[in-house]
Amino acid sequence: MIALHLSCSAFSTTNLALSASCAATCLASIAAVNSLPKVRLVMDTSYRAMLKSAALYVSILRISLLTAYTTRFYINAVTCKRKISST
Repeated sequence: MIALHLSCSAFSTTNLALSASCAATCLASIAAVNSLPKVRLVMDTSYRAMLKSAALYVSILRISLLTAYTTRFYINAVTCKRKISST
């Protein structure tokens, strides 16, 4: 009778462990499904931030190039004017 009780108890413990494992797996999959939109949102936000950063870099580069070109054009114009004035 004791052996039967211990056997039944072990069987019950095994079922309880399997049930807990199943519940844990179920909760983990629900958590993964619920967190996926948040992960996508973070990825989209990061992607948009990188695009904005790249656009800002291009704008700064264009402004720098235009400033350098304008400065060079101005220097050439002043130099040319001085040459014309000195002759």
